Amino acid sequence: MNILVTGGSGFIGSHLIKQLEENGHVVRDISSDVQLADDDEFGNPQVIYHLGAFPRVGYSLENPEKVLSNNHLSTLRVLEYCRFHPETRLVNVSSSSVKFAKLVRNPYAMSKKFGEDLTDLYRVTYGVKATNVRLFNVYGPGEAEYGPFTTLVKACKKRVMSGANLKVTGDGSIKRDFTHVLDVVNGLIAVDRMLQQDSAMALYELGAGVPTSVIEVVEEFQRGTSLKIEQVPARDNDPELTIADPTRRPHGWMPVFDVLDYVQDWKAAGCPND
Repeated sequence: MNILVTGGSGFIGSHLIKQLEENGHVVRDISSDVQLADDDEFGNPQVIYHLGAFPRVGYSLENPEKVLSNNHLSTLRVLEYCRFHPETRLVNVSSSSVKFAKLVRNPYAMSKKFGEDLTDLYRVTYGVKATNVRLFNVYGPGEAEYGPFTTLVKACKKRVMSGANLKVTGDGSIKRDFTHVLDVVNGLIAVDRMLQQDSAMALYELGAGVPTSVIEVVEEFQRGTSLKIEQVPARDNDPELTIADPTRRPHGWMPVFDVLDYVQDWKAAGCPND
């Protein structure tokens, strides 16, 4: 197939493109800022995976206009393309924050909620072949660094590699549905398979389905090292739990990776800078 991935140079997008190309597809990538792209730049794809967005909650709190405008307008642009190209399917990638965060305190989550609502509007009103997919705490090799907004797994890797003490927010009791990027990639491909078969639900959730506490992850990174764990103040409005609904998995998809096993394997491999 001819496939377009927005945000394909990002963490998840780069893994998705690699798998799609290994599957024999021709893949085109454009950046997250696609609202001004003309139709020729889309390349007449059979499916668009829309991952392009400014991520991270903390970043959105400091840059609300940038995050809200880009994430909203880029989603609107790909939906408009699909409206006038009914042969093109759309997999709109959303976030678990829509489900668990307080939207009025979270510009990133609000931007993703906008995207879901827009996708539903175009699907119902204009017959666009589209669906939403919420992702849950994605980790794995190739994670980007976002300074103070870096994910837990990536931040722990950096500290182990540098010999710095590990940090945990609050008492570390909050639980997250950590999901490996390769599980996410296979899930996204499975979702498009549902679209091709005209059997897609309006919303999917790709999560491991087994929440793990933050302190468990940090302690797994600490195990076998001389590093200490330092407690820092808990972040405001952090939900106590995120977990994907297993009834919203695409047919035939099951997560394979476990985050604690992943940490063990990463350390056994010599703590590579991945």
